[in-house]
Amino acid sequence: MLFRSVLDRFGKGIRSAPRDALIAESVPRAALGRAFGFHRMGDSLGAVIGPLLGLLALSLVGDDVRAAMWWALVPAGISVALTLFVREQRRPIATAEQDSVDRGEAAARSKDPLPPAFRRVTTVLVLIAVVNFSDALLLLRVIELGHTTTEVVLAYVAFNTVYTLGAYPAGVLADRWPRPVVFAVGLSAFAIGYIGLGLVGQSGWVFVLVAVYGLFPAFTDGVGKAWVSSLVPTECTGHAQGVFQSLNNGAVLVAGLWAGLLWNVGPGDGQVPLLVAGGVAGAAAVAMALAPGLRQKT
Repeated sequence: MLFRSVLDRFGKGIRSAPRDALIAESVPRAALGRAFGFHRMGDSLGAVIGPLLGLLALSLVGDDVRAAMWWALVPAGISVALTLFVREQRRPIATAEQDSVDRGEAAARSKDPLPPAFRRVTTVLVLIAVVNFSDALLLLRVIELGHTTTEVVLAYVAFNTVYTLGAYPAGVLADRWPRPVVFAVGLSAFAIGYIGLGLVGQSGWVFVLVAVYGLFPAFTDGVGKAWVSSLVPTECTGHAQGVFQSLNNGAVLVAGLWAGLLWNVGPGDGQVPLLVAGGVAGAAAVAMALAPGLRQKT
C-alpha cells in the first residue's frame, strides 16, 4: 500500500508541472485563469464521477474493495493512450541574428531566471499551504462524527461537485479581477469549512460545510497556477511550475505531519488542527485581499 501511494504521488509530481506548462503556453496571457479553471473543472469532474463509479463497482462485486480497484485500470489506460495525441507547438527556428539576441537575453536571465514577483507570490502561497492538510483528514473527521461509509463518499462527491462547478467561473474572475482577491475568496471558504467542521457535531451541516470547502480549491488551484505563470517569461513556465508545485507539495506534506500529530490533542477528533488551520486561513484571506503589494492585477 505504501509503495503504491508513493508511486502514485511520484507520477503526479512528474506530470503536473509539464502539463501545466503546456496549458500556460497554449493560451494568451489574458486567458490563463480561464485555461487553468477549465482544466481544474474537468479534473474535478472526474473526482465526482469516480467515487460514484466506485460505489457502483462495490455493489457489483459484493463490497470487495480489491476487486473494485481493478476498475481503475480502465480510465488509467485510456488516459495514457490519450497522451499520444497531444502535440506540443514547435517554436520557430531563429535566424542567426535573432539567435544571438536570444542568447544574450538568456545569459542575462540565467542569473535570475525567476523574477522577484514570482518568488514573493510563491512564498506567500507556500506559507498558506502549510495549513492545507490532506482532504483525507477531513473525511476522517466526517467518519469520527459517526457518518457511514456511504455518507462519507457522498460528502466527498458534494465537495468535488462544488469544486467542478466553481473552478471555471473562478478562472474567469481571475482574468478580470486582481488574482489575490479571487484567491482570498477561496481562503474564506477554507476558513468556513475547517472551523465549521471543527465545531459541528453529527448533523446535516457536515455536508453543507464540506460543500462550502469545495469553493477553496475552486478559487485557488487554477488561480494560483495562472497567477505564478503570469509572473514569468513564457520560456520559463515549466521551470516556474516545477518550483512552485514542488514547494507547495512539500508544504502540504508538512501540513499533514503537524495536523496528524495534533489530531487527538485537546477535545480530539481533529478539532484542534481544524480550528488552527481555519483561523490561519481566515487571517490570510484578509491579509491577501488588503496587502498593497499583492493587490495589483498581474
